[in-house]
Amino acid sequence: MAVTQMIGAKIHRREDPRLVSGHGRYVDDHNRPGQVYATFVRSPYAHAQITKIELTDAAAVKGVVAVYTAKDFQGQLAGTHPRDDVRGNGNAVASPQHGSAGAPAEAAAKSRR
Repeated sequence: MAVTQMIGAKIHRREDPRLVSGHGRYVDDHNRPGQVYATFVRSPYAHAQITKIELTDAAAVKGVVAVYTAKDFQGQLAGTHPRDDVRGNGNAVASPQHGSAGAPAEAAAKSRR
């Protein structure tokens, strides 16, 4: 097929009917026994050094399983995990883990930087 015939041509996607009819399955639709939910506390500052993170209130939220910071990932590949220095606005600095979907956000709100 020539490029001129492809531009503007209809593309029939097989997944569309399932998604637009409300029958799509997403990651949040799958629940497993013992499943833990996570959220990330993000830095409001760019190019900052984290000297202290107060997590006692976050850890005290009912049902919180763990709260992780950069110290918990020392010597491992960080990727999106919390770091002790912030390179950009919005980098993760802490990660509360909880057994229900709404509580990590509550624990994140109680984490003080």
